[in-house]
Amino acid sequence: AHRCKRWKGPGRQSGGLFFPSRKGVGLMLKQLISSLLVCVVLSFVGCQKGYQASTDYGYGSSDSEPTKIMTFTDHDPEFGPAMGEAMSYRKKGTFGKAAKMFRRISKEATSEYTIKWAIRYTAYSIEQDPKSSDADLREARGIYSEIIEKNPDYSVTYRQRAEMHRRLGDHDEALADINKAIELNDDEIDAYLVLEERAELYEEMSKPLAAAADWVKAKALKKKAGSDY
Repeated sequence: AHRCKRWKGPGRQSGGLFFPSRKGVGLMLKQLISSLLVCVVLSFVGCQKGYQASTDYGYGSSDSEPTKIMTFTDHDPEFGPAMGEAMSYRKKGTFGKAAKMFRRISKEATSEYTIKWAIRYTAYSIEQDPKSSDADLREARGIYSEIIEKNPDYSVTYRQRAEMHRRLGDHDEALADINKAIELNDDEIDAYLVLEERAELYEEMSKPLAAAADWVKAKALKKKAGSDY
């Protein structure tokens, strides 16, 4: 059974139990306060990173990607539950059903917030579905193009559009988007992931030397980032 660590500070022992003295209690309180302060600082840093991520996305902290049904329900009581249901399909891996539902919501909803995210989640679901048709892939590519028009400095969307280009067989366009993503990216982990994606693309384009060079660079960056992936 798990046992708590024995208190080793000032105090006295009685009947097999150890009772801290006033000084010991004071030390315990100091340790508790120190731990709480560390938690507060770490939480603040985490919030700051979350805020930075949302503003980097190009929409501001109040418009970062929603992940809970309540977020949609607050903005749109009529279609919020439907958005939550569609998200649950996506979470379960039934991407085709999720895309179909998101697409319907984007056409029927009246809230700009709901319409915007329904359109984007349509693209995300299509991208994640290995069974997506060429027509669906072109639809997702168009959505990513619209996002890039409004937010041209967000590297992830170039990677997403590159994947649509690749699956449609448009390798030159995919390479252009991957190169743009590499140019914009400043995250070490993303950097080697994008290089791996480009290496795979080079292999599909029958460019083994270029692919090999990217695999080497990616391996070095992965080691530097200390990733386990």
